[in-house]
Amino acid sequence: MLGRGLLVSVLLAAATAGCVSIETQGAGGEGGGACCLADPVCPDTAHQVATCETSECFPVEACCSEILCEPGLCNAPACTFNESEVGSCDGFTTAECRAVQDCGTTIYCHADDFCEAVPMCDEGDVEQPSGTCPSGEVCYAVDLCGASVLCSDFGAQHGCPAEAPVETEPCNFPGINCDYPTGVDDCVETWHCGDLPQPQAPVPSGGLEWHLLADSCAPTP
Repeated sequence: MLGRGLLVSVLLAAATAGCVSIETQGAGGEGGGACCLADPVCPDTAHQVATCETSECFPVEACCSEILCEPGLCNAPACTFNESEVGSCDGFTTAECRAVQDCGTTIYCHADDFCEAVPMCDEGDVEQPSGTCPSGEVCYAVDLCGASVLCSDFGAQHGCPAEAPVETEPCNFPGINCDYPTGVDDCVETWHCGDLPQPQAPVPSGGLEWHLLADSCAPTP
């Protein structure tokens, strides 16, 4: 007969290979309950969310646990190139640490120590030293290394390069979409900063990349 320790090892190995229940017994031979080692996972065509904001969400159950899934793919949360992921923002100021949420997951990003970079506006945009956005203009803030500047947006959307990027070129603004005229009629290309076609999986470089999402033209009158 198998010894008790060897039997438990065999059961654990079998449970790890799939969703297998393990019955535990007390000294008197009475069952102590069952546990399952597999976690519920959304299918490849959906992503996990904490709460549903549409009517298309559906639950997925496995091993006595349940998660909520929403159709469509999304970008896993990621820190920018000048940040490092930490367990929490406890003990840090809001300028030093921030929460990033996406795909039903929250991570915390801490500004790298000894950062010497200076926040700058995008090419073609104008810094507002007063810290106030002029009336009628669109402004955005750039926070870097504990410093911040306010910029008036006169060019491409903040985070978008001045010219269309190159496929798989690194990018730092997860989830942003940028449109660029193609020069043919009213057609535009839409570029996406993320990881396609499976945004939930990290790209080989461990960062984010530009991908051509779609091209479209205005309807002919």
